Amino acid sequence: SQLAKVLLALNQRGIPHIVLKGTVLAEQLYGNPGLRTVSDMDILVPPGKVSEAGSVLTEIGYRQPESGKTREHPFHESPYCKMARFPLVIELHRDLDDQNLVHTPLPMIWRRAQPLQTQGVSTKVLSPEDTLLFLSNHLSKHASGLLKSLNDIAELLKKHADTLDWN
Repeated sequence: SQLAKVLLALNQRGIPHIVLKGTVLAEQLYGNPGLRTVSDMDILVPPGKVSEAGSVLTEIGYRQPESGKTREHPFHESPYCKMARFPLVIELHRDLDDQNLVHTPLPMIWRRAQPLQTQGVSTKVLSPEDTLLFLSNHLSKHASGLLKSLNDIAELLKKHADTLDWN
């Protein structure tokens, strides 16, 4: 429900966004958000809209830790947190990865993004092909989530086996 509130707030401000992994992936691939655990919500916004998106998160109760208490990332901001029954964490991405390591053609990613309705709110998600590349690359960085990442890739391949554009 928190993701829907965030997406609605971004929509109201006209900020384009793509939801990465997490609860939306659980809905798309598993059919039930309870079948895939998440520790945070990742949202890609155009680099020129990151500050505005951060302001939206602040307006709805999310806060960034004080500067100097988190490490810098070349492709997303310091996490935004909201204290609730369970702490809620959002990472605003300006890119999918460090461009010095993996070239991500962002204009193509945005063109291929697909619309999705989640909890009655419009958003976009990566195309199946871009999701596969993103998950595969993400897999190489997070050994602690190895089985979850491998299962996500397996579920994606099962769902899109006949339609995936391998080129």
